[in-house]
Amino acid sequence: MSALQGVFSIAGRIVEPVIQLVVLHGGFVFQYKKKQKKLEVEIKNLEEQRKQIEEKVDEAITQGEEVDERVSNWLAEVKERLQRIKDDNTINENMQCFKFSCPDYILRYRMSKEAENKMEEVKYLIQSGNFSTVKNYANFESRELVFNSIMVALQDSDVKMIGVHGTGGVGKTTMVEEIGKQVKNGLFDEVVMAVVSQDANVSNIQGQLADRLSLKLKGETEVGKANELWNRLNNGKKNLIILDDMWQELNLKTIGIPITDGNNCCKVVITSRIRGVLEKMHVDRYVPMQVLSEKEAWVLFKTKVGNSVDSPELHDIANAVCKECGGLPVAILAVGAALKGKEKYVWENVLVQFKDSMLKNIAGIDTKVYISLKSSYDQLESSDAKSCFLLCCYFHEDANISIEVLARHCIARRARTPGKQPLWRKVIVEKDEGDLPLSSPLTRMRWQKYGIGTVRVKIGSHN
Repeated sequence: MSALQGVFSIAGRIVEPVIQLVVLHGGFVFQYKKKQKKLEVEIKNLEEQRKQIEEKVDEAITQGEEVDERVSNWLAEVKERLQRIKDDNTINENMQCFKFSCPDYILRYRMSKEAENKMEEVKYLIQSGNFSTVKNYANFESRELVFNSIMVALQDSDVKMIGVHGTGGVGKTTMVEEIGKQVKNGLFDEVVMAVVSQDANVSNIQGQLADRLSLKLKGETEVGKANELWNRLNNGKKNLIILDDMWQELNLKTIGIPITDGNNCCKVVITSRIRGVLEKMHVDRYVPMQVLSEKEAWVLFKTKVGNSVDSPELHDIANAVCKECGGLPVAILAVGAALKGKEKYVWENVLVQFKDSMLKNIAGIDTKVYISLKSSYDQLESSDAKSCFLLCCYFHEDANISIEVLARHCIARRARTPGKQPLWRKVIVEKDEGDLPLSSPLTRMRWQKYGIGTVRVKIGSHN
């Protein structure tokens, strides 16, 4: 009896995996439609993810930013693999049409097996495409050092205020924006940013913070609003407040930011062109941001202009123009965009402008930044583009300019200039397309999804 039980036991161990294999592979035969539908769902998810990333890439390129190589490679890989998967599915569907008379179990098995393998492939692409940003910020050693310094300070429990300082156009805003994206839903529960600017209007700063916190301020005075913000931010969560472009000392308590001894709910990152302002604010950690090295500047310049700068005709003059930009990213990107595809004589004219400029002092802005932006403006071929930019400069820095208000100014201007095509028509028609008739990085104009729509001049052109 025991021998018979042993035989059954051995037989059971042999038969059990065989049965499991039969069930597994049988499932491929009878569930092929279900697996095909699951694959279609995953493909739609991947296509939606690709669309969102492509939109972010387009925005980054419009703003003159460098796109991370990993993102570009991922988009290319997704495009190639998706096309192959769709082509395979089309072939399988055509084969099914010829097999309608009776079920082809071998074909069903193969299609089901392929669907499962493709589903795993698509899921892998979705997972590998979870980029926190599409922009390449830590591409240069100098920027990576700054980035890491800020991140270390944010993780230090003894540090509550961090000051990032450097000349205008060096990339402070870009850096802290990227920091905010990296730490949100990680080190911090909420990350909010407000632009302070030269006027340091407390009510305006409170409004910016409240909007980003989805908080409706009911107080009528700055004190009342400060109390509401204080209570909102002192909620037990970890909050990061970024105050960009500070020009003078500002009492954070008057805004409503809870920075007090023993209160660990908030950390503040401040950017300023003036270290003295940060000293008056008594920040806990100073992070200087220097210009790019010559090598880094040339890499960025070449990325913006293209390989034409390596030609024997342009190499020397392009190198000279790049050096005149002084290692400032904003100058390099503006000049690079303006000179891309231009003839040698245009390069020579820009170089002469740099060398012969009599401009020495502009409060708060590097001379090289001014010259580079002026050169970018001069290279705009459309008079409408120049007019639109200059109209925006009538508004204060970082203002959200209503499209309706901008159109009124355009109408008024054209009314005084008979015989010219109405610029306001371009503004109205192109509003829905998300672009102005002005694409130069000089202006960094961005459409905001607020009501009728607004445009913002980011670069400090008002200087």
